[in-house]
Amino acid sequence: MINSLRSAGFEGDILIPETRDPKVGYNYDNQIDWEHQGLTSADLIIFWVPRNLTDMPAFTTNIEFGEWMGSGKVVLGYPEWAEKMRYLQYKADRLDIPSYKDMGELSNYVSEFFIKVWEKIV
Repeated sequence: MINSLRSAGFEGDILIPETRDPKVGYNYDNQIDWEHQGLTSADLIIFWVPRNLTDMPAFTTNIEFGEWMGSGKVVLGYPEWAEKMRYLQYKADRLDIPSYKDMGELSNYVSEFFIKVWEKIV
């Protein structure tokens, strides 16, 4: 996702909710607090959900999407093959949340979104 965003021209900060080395100083409560602070301060929250119930069930993603879907700063993306995405897609459609089934298209949306934001500031 990071490479895709950079290839699309996005030059902003990217907060990744994964520890680089889970063996070094990892604290679950601190992780949750850090993620909440990041989500609160983010201008745009990208949910790329390559859900596979065997290897990547992404159950926490369901909670986070539900928490933030009404914020006006969410974008949903997932590959065509992702499992159990119907409910999230339904909610995205109902709330006019942009959604993509192609990582490159999602990344282009993000890059264009921030270009528009920047043009309003300048």
